[in-house]
Amino acid sequence: MVMNNLLPNKLHIDKRFDLKGATKRKTATNVGKDDEFLKTYPNGFEMNERYVTRLRELLELDFMHLRELGLTSYSMFIALHEVDKDDEDDHLRVSKDNIHEHTRSPRSLGLLSFRSHGVPAQLGGTGKVLLYIGIIHILKPYTFRNKEEYFFKSMLPGGDDTPVQPPKKFEERFMRFVR
Repeated sequence: MVMNNLLPNKLHIDKRFDLKGATKRKTATNVGKDDEFLKTYPNGFEMNERYVTRLRELLELDFMHLRELGLTSYSMFIALHEVDKDDEDDHLRVSKDNIHEHTRSPRSLGLLSFRSHGVPAQLGGTGKVLLYIGIIHILKPYTFRNKEEYFFKSMLPGGDDTPVQPPKKFEERFMRFVR
């Protein structure tokens, strides 16, 4: 098990999301799920293109590794801090130029995510935010019971959106969602 601090200690986090690419999930209390994310941010975030490209590359590498291990049940955790004028004037200088700090040479999204500065982004031109992104998962193999559950649920209308998926389908659905 690998653990690291994803969130900074001295910064208020305004919103948290646990994203899997499936909208048919149980609701959470203080962490938003996919459907809430889509309602809150229908256009997603605007980020530096170099970061987006690197993020996709790292996701593909991480997911390939998880698929090879036969693991499912992972998700992308996104924590969001809304940057206000006081933040910018004080110690959080957010600009698209500082993105290189976050993309130097990580080989895994985990290494990319655990930075104390966050990833600068825009919310549809309305405001600046810092994103803290990490892949989280329970080390849960795709078992015979999961195969049975997927088989029966996939026969129902909307069955493609069932949370239980074979590793390859889980990865494909997840990547479609985060694009």
